[in-house]
Amino acid sequence: MLLRNTAPAYHAPFMTSKVSRATSTRQKAQLMSASEIERTLVRLVHEIIEKNDGAVDLALVGIRRRGVFLAQRIGQMIERIEKVPIPVAPWISLFTVTIPRR
Repeated sequence: MLLRNTAPAYHAPFMTSKVSRATSTRQKAQLMSASEIERTLVRLVHEIIEKNDGAVDLALVGIRRRGVFLAQRIGQMIERIEKVPIPVAPWISLFTVTIPRR
């Protein structure tokens, strides 16, 4: 029998999990493996190089926290392919100082 009598994972009218929040522990989902991330970054780097006709006048700006690390990583990958140094800088905005953190 192809279809078994199993309970659906979500309650359809509200799309909420039937498991109560008090009893379940929060688990992080792995969206991509390390090799999938690397493959995606390589494709992204090649797209950047292709769209800019090389990397001669290219610079990268990363938004603080994780974006700076990502920009540095992409910059290093472009440098390996194009043999041209890629400047990378963090995005600095005066407005981020005035936004309260939650």
